[in-house]
Amino acid sequence: MGLDAILTLMREILPHEGAEMAAHTISRNRERAFGLFHRGRGVAKAGAVGGDDAAGYDVERLVLLIRWGRDGNAAEAKSREVYGVLASRGFVADGRTGFLMAVNEAPVWIGMDERGVFEYTLDFDVYVEKGR
Repeated sequence: MGLDAILTLMREILPHEGAEMAAHTISRNRERAFGLFHRGRGVAKAGAVGGDDAAGYDVERLVLLIRWGRDGNAAEAKSREVYGVLASRGFVADGRTGFLMAVNEAPVWIGMDERGVFEYTLDFDVYVEKGR
């Protein structure tokens, strides 16, 4: 399941209120935007006895960058709302079962950009049942 497919799923489940949502990029010109990226850090890949062919799930390690305006309270509230949706959620996509699992205990504030727009990140893993 690639980033575009995961982004499609997120558009269905996330409260994004007209914010731009994109994979591999984020609009620095918008005050409300979500950007979905692969995460280069995190826990080691879980192996399966018998190798990758014996594993039941594929895992995507992702980070969601949230830009949400110049009001710090509203930005924090939105990041917590999104976290609540992604922290532990099951889904079915293309006939395969999957689930989202947050890596951190809460959204991580990363600061404000040069225009004063607040930004948060959410690290999470996506587990998707391998096709048969």
